[in-house]
Amino acid sequence: MSLMRRIEIPLTISGIIVGIILIDTFSGDKTVRAISTTLQSWAIILAGAAMGIGAINLIRRQIRNIQSKRMIVRSVGIIVLLLVMLASGVVDLNLQNPVYTFIVNNFYSKIYGAGWAFQYFFLYYGLYRAYRVRNVDSLFLFIGSVLIILKSAAIFQVIMGDPIVMLGDWILSVPNLAGNRAIIIASSLGIVLLGLRVLLGKERGFLRREVG
Repeated sequence: MSLMRRIEIPLTISGIIVGIILIDTFSGDKTVRAISTTLQSWAIILAGAAMGIGAINLIRRQIRNIQSKRMIVRSVGIIVLLLVMLASGVVDLNLQNPVYTFIVNNFYSKIYGAGWAFQYFFLYYGLYRAYRVRNVDSLFLFIGSVLIILKSAAIFQVIMGDPIVMLGDWILSVPNLAGNRAIIIASSLGIVLLGLRVLLGKERGFLRREVG
């Protein structure tokens, strides 16, 4: 198998980069800091190149849809909007172009809000399923959620007074905060372990495929 297709090459590069960034994080050496900053700048450039490749693939996919007469209107709309936004952004890199501003204010923001409005239906359905009391865990979830809702609604604050507000604040500041900190600690440990696996060449999931 060709040397350029062997899996050891990307694993070695990934390990070196992760090692440099870890050393920079914990040592503070100026030379290592300069190398780490350069590598991170390269990562930004590569991310931009990946976005460009993604845009090209998107256009190719929409062209194939048009040629096969599938979803023609949607495909044409996607291509036109992509090219218009690209052209308006290239003309004015400060994104103050009137065309760009008009599209963002009158199309993107409205569609974004409409998308969230549709998602609320799925959210409410998910809440309905989550609040069905089937065991002790779901019972505590239901009780805590109801108390937070009562605490947040002004009408219930007037009816029930300060106790409901104090109880809701306690739930947010004690059990909720403890759970959030536990999630953050577990996530941080997971990130550290993942970095160590990449550094040691044990993590290969980010590669497209394993080639012997």
